[in-house]
Amino acid sequence: MAKVYGAMTNATISVPRCKYVVEEFALDIMGWTASQLRYAQDYNGFPLPVRGMSVLVLETDDIARWARSRQYQVVRHTIGGT
Repeated sequence: MAKVYGAMTNATISVPRCKYVVEEFALDIMGWTASQLRYAQDYNGFPLPVRGMSVLVLETDDIARWARSRQYQVVRHTIGGT
């Protein structure tokens, strides 16, 4: 679960049945280019590319970088499940 605080909103994101991967692995697994991954991240509003029923969670540094670019602060980020 990642708790992300924004200037106007608070959001808690639950991540069921996920793989914890770095961005480069996500590209390989998804078969995407970097620009396709960036588009999916922007469209979904959070960097969680989905393939079928599995969720691929990007490395914590990438989530923190994403949150900073939107003026959010990542408060907690833990991953459970397989």
